[in-house]
Amino acid sequence: MWACFVFEETTILVVSKSERHHRQAGRANLRNRTSIMLEGNHPRAPHICAASNQLDYVLKFAKKITLATGQLRNELYLIVEPAFAALRWLNEKHFQESRDIANAITRLERSTKRLSEMPHDETEVLCRTACPACEELVTESGKYQPEGAAFTVPAERYCGRCLLNIVSAIRSCDEVFLTEREGPTDSP
Repeated sequence: MWACFVFEETTILVVSKSERHHRQAGRANLRNRTSIMLEGNHPRAPHICAASNQLDYVLKFAKKITLATGQLRNELYLIVEPAFAALRWLNEKHFQESRDIANAITRLERSTKRLSEMPHDETEVLCRTACPACEELVTESGKYQPEGAAFTVPAERYCGRCLLNIVSAIRSCDEVFLTEREGPTDSP
């Protein structure tokens, strides 16, 4: 049994010990991505995956914040705020209160808060082509066709420039959670 988690630049494969040998050759070697093999029975595998899920959640809402205006920016931050508490809890309970992890979480939380507080154009526009904060063109990725529609719409829309600090902070968190997997193990 194995699972694959993809987070920004990192692909994490969680496998059983018996499958590790067979899967190593089949690791995802995607362009500009790091592949990490983490055995499914590793004591921290569930905690690393839980951290990755929280980081994905932060990124999802950070993308929404980049295009939001008015009070919605702060409301989106309030929705994602519990993810930082969850990451701190994981650090405290399963990573021996790693200072590196704590610092990375703090950096991510501050970057996300700053993003939500950036001065921006207060105009509410349903389909923006430019960021309300920096006026950079909106990044669109992926496409899907709504049921019954004869057109496609972007799956994601966000400001890449405003998201740069968040992505950098998320990568830092991701790296420290993954590097801490080799530290002293704890009981589940």
